[in-house]
Amino acid sequence: MKTNMRISIVLFAVVCLWTGFYSAEAQLIRVRISHPNENVAWFPIYVAIKKGIFAKHGLEILMVQIPSRLAITALATKEIEYISTLGTPMNALSRGLSGKVVMINNHKPFFVLVTRQEVKSPKELHGRTVAVSQIGGAVDLSLLWILESLGLKRTDINVLPAGTGVNAFLLLRAKKVDAAMVSVPADIVLEREGFKPMVYLKDLVDAPTGAYIALEERVRKNRDEIKRLIMGTLEGITYTKTRREEAIPFLKDFLKLDNLEMAGRGYDRIKDIWPDDGMASEEALRRTAMLAGIAPDMPINQLFDWSILKEAVAGLR
Repeated sequence: MKTNMRISIVLFAVVCLWTGFYSAEAQLIRVRISHPNENVAWFPIYVAIKKGIFAKHGLEILMVQIPSRLAITALATKEIEYISTLGTPMNALSRGLSGKVVMINNHKPFFVLVTRQEVKSPKELHGRTVAVSQIGGAVDLSLLWILESLGLKRTDINVLPAGTGVNAFLLLRAKKVDAAMVSVPADIVLEREGFKPMVYLKDLVDAPTGAYIALEERVRKNRDEIKRLIMGTLEGITYTKTRREEAIPFLKDFLKLDNLEMAGRGYDRIKDIWPDDGMASEEALRRTAMLAGIAPDMPINQLFDWSILKEAVAGLR
């Protein structure tokens, strides 16, 4: 009871903050979507909201900021209609949550290995300390893929769990570690201060982190609503990827960056992380399942339903 009350309070507070972005027209269908923070995975959704794309499809989108674990409870109790992240929610699906992934919002990750200026090459990472949010988490596993690409092993470095991505950023900024795994736009802030982005994970692997997850009941009964949501999101992705100069001011506001120059650099680094068709390869989905802690022998195909997505894509042609 206390958990549900806490979720309700958070939902009410955050929705109140977002209501200024949406049309008040009575005919719009209100849809509540959770997100953990303002990360670039769902930036095209923000653009689609601001440009009235969802309203054109008859939807009023309310983005609700709550942690992924609470979002799972909120979805199950129908306090929200959709979750916009994979990871923990995907693990919940594998353990019995009655839901389906119906669209992929970003098929490439946005983690970056940033080092101090004196680390000139991958070889110089030997024996140095790298901060991650937590040992065994998605960021830590992502670091392993980066190390492999650099010809290094886990035992070649010291890994320090910082607790959160923000703490990893702050430790590097204070030069208490030699490198850190951060996400865009933290790399841009650090680069301005003399640090060096060494590897962008998106250049190595596909591994989606953003998606739409809905209860199976909704997938059966609200197919038209889901189709509208997907069509609006795909149009938002197209707008974001093809209208750079118009998207940059939105990115500045979305990420609360200091200026348009930073936003422009950030845009150029993330413009390829969103799929044009809302899909990801089986290999990429399996990689995300690994990050989510799902057993390798789990038949993950049962976690997805692409039928509405295919209808939406066909409808946009």
